Amino acid sequence: MAEAYHDDDEFLGKAYDARLIKRLVPYARPYLGLVVWGTLFMLLAAGCELVIPLIVRDTVNGPFTVMGSELASDADKQAAWTTLAWFSFGFLALVAVQFFARYGNTYLFQKLGQRAVLDLRQDTYAHIQRLPLRFFDRNPVGRLVTRVTSDVEAIGEVFASGLVQLAGDALVVVGALTMMMLLSWQLGLIVVGSIPVMALLTWIFRGRARNAFRDMRVKLAVVNSFLNETIQGWRITRIFGTEKQMAEKFDARSSDYRDATYRTVFNFSLFFPIVEFAGTLCVMLVVWWGTKSIFEQQLDFGTFFAFFLYTPMMFRPIREMSEKYNVLQSAMASAERLFRILDTKNDVEDPAQPRAPAITGEIEFRNVWFAYQGEDWVLKDVSFKGAGRQLAGIGGGRPAAARPRSSAC
Repeated sequence: MAEAYHDDDEFLGKAYDARLIKRLVPYARPYLGLVVWGTLFMLLAAGCELVIPLIVRDTVNGPFTVMGSELASDADKQAAWTTLAWFSFGFLALVAVQFFARYGNTYLFQKLGQRAVLDLRQDTYAHIQRLPLRFFDRNPVGRLVTRVTSDVEAIGEVFASGLVQLAGDALVVVGALTMMMLLSWQLGLIVVGSIPVMALLTWIFRGRARNAFRDMRVKLAVVNSFLNETIQGWRITRIFGTEKQMAEKFDARSSDYRDATYRTVFNFSLFFPIVEFAGTLCVMLVVWWGTKSIFEQQLDFGTFFAFFLYTPMMFRPIREMSEKYNVLQSAMASAERLFRILDTKNDVEDPAQPRAPAITGEIEFRNVWFAYQGEDWVLKDVSFKGAGRQLAGIGGGRPAAARPRSSAC
């Protein structure tokens, strides 16, 4: 039986697990239309983004050069103005198409994610209701609440901004790098030389962020479990007057979660400025070599401007891919924990039409010990006696004295 009896909050697996993705696909299959249209919008937005710098190149090398030349005739300048108007119209049209394509891509995939999350949450909740009592005896309620809320939301990121969006970012990087090499292979080599540095920074950040994020999730699960169980047991807290002690324990757990969140935020706040700095150094080298090539008449202004526009176009997806890697890693870990619950079987099936048996006489429990596993006793030396008429009102269930302890004990 694949019951999640052990504490699996520290699990944080691979960013891509084909086994888990295969199990998540059925939740996206009913909304295949959203996937297809979202992907088409993504490809359209990427195509527009790659074409815009070429329009800028032709505009600078064409109309701008003619209008700035003292040797150009009035007719040539008039024709240049007409060409510039067409280029401007084409540029605005591409920007508008790119805007609507990005909007459609984002909206459709977010809609897909929310619908898949709804289905997955409903399935998980319905399955938990059918699980045996020993499952709840071994799993704190707070942890189950985290599974149905936080973990399901994390899995939704796989559909909303996960694998398909990551493929789109990779497409933009490859496309931008290809266009740069076609425009100027010398400048392209400068950009290619910076990729290993970016990859190294991303690899270092990935390890640090993974550990910090795992620690944050563990601390969050502890806070949720403690909060849920202490609120459910507020009567016991009030009876024994332990409000101050419970508040101090909650403050300690909340502080641990805050500190873990600080470490995660620190990694992100440190990584992005470093990547920006590395990207800025690359741009400075591109500007230096490009200016030198222009003065030596080995490169024209339009090509340099187009290359300059492609450079941040390549670095931006690389920076975003490192962040999406952690999103996918968190989603895979959440999926692993959630499917452990969904794989838990109920060995005791309730009858379709339950009914209480007619009980007469007396029932006596004398020195009863009971455990679901090993010597982890649920009942310890329990003794009680009840009349049949009294027990019949329970509806076939166990007397209050024989109920297992709650996870808050």
